[in-house]
Amino acid sequence: MPVPVKMPKLGMTMTEGTLVRWAAAEGDAVEKGQVIAEVETDKLVNELESPDAGTLAGVGVDEGEEVPVAHTMAWILLEGESEQDIPATEDEADTSMPAPESQDDAGPVAPDTTSQRHATNEGESRLEPWSQVRRAITRTVTESAAVPQIVLFSSADASRLQELHKTDASIGFDDAIIFCVGRTLAEHETINASFEEDGMRLHRHANVGLAVAIDGGMMIPVVRGAEHLSLRQISTERQGLVERVRSRSIDPGDLAGGTFNVTNLGMFPVDRFTALVQPPQAGILSVGRIRQQAVPDAAGDVTFVPTMELGLTLDHRVADGATGAAFLKDLIQRIENIDPEAI
Repeated sequence: MPVPVKMPKLGMTMTEGTLVRWAAAEGDAVEKGQVIAEVETDKLVNELESPDAGTLAGVGVDEGEEVPVAHTMAWILLEGESEQDIPATEDEADTSMPAPESQDDAGPVAPDTTSQRHATNEGESRLEPWSQVRRAITRTVTESAAVPQIVLFSSADASRLQELHKTDASIGFDDAIIFCVGRTLAEHETINASFEEDGMRLHRHANVGLAVAIDGGMMIPVVRGAEHLSLRQISTERQGLVERVRSRSIDPGDLAGGTFNVTNLGMFPVDRFTALVQPPQAGILSVGRIRQQAVPDAAGDVTFVPTMELGLTLDHRVADGATGAAFLKDLIQRIENIDPEAI
């Protein structure tokens, strides 16, 4: 009997996926375990392997189509089988009820104004369906909007960060920020915490998530135990995570378990911005661009200092303004005193 190729369930909350592409064409001979398609969940693209050896047939899903979990997308014909052996499925149209032979048989029909409206708006706009990634972001930000949040802004002298990058260009600004954030979180346990109905969960390790932009949205891979890693270790880990995110080969485990997030828009002309906390985390740090700021000294002379704007958003149920201000103070001190030689 032909073997069905179904949309797999790749996560506890997954209800549907998107067929990105067929890697084999209908009628192709395939081996068991051979990649025959790619499907996208709300986090990444996964390869779909053939459940058996045979011929790919009965393809009923187009590339780009959203498919419910367990829906049959195609069949594998075993040796000696043909498409006539493919069983009927629940998805096939029910033809047991004949269509009316005429309008009179069907009863009164209301005037169809839909086609007129579509004709009027034709060419003026188009509907771009939500991707799985965008749907996941929508769920997250909607949950976040229900959380009472407080935002604190400050700035830091970025001279040492620039010196560090000049010393070794492979060490990025994100690496240095994660380095400083990890060590500061270790000293402020109520910031490195999560909200739960019965209390706040204090985490032993600083697992710092970094927002990474991808086509159609973003993902947040996690640098684990950042409080103990050297700058070089963080750089190596961060570069590997970003590469796997952008190639859509990231493991779901690398996107889970974050205790605090960092989002950096410093590569754009954005001075500062407010980031949303990702529940159940208690905080997220936003980083703006580095720009030259005039700073007068005691004698009235003005010097220009490369300055970086920081924003700390907190779940106000977990942390108060004074708690966040103390964290920002220590974080800024670390950023401004990071040792360019201690890579």
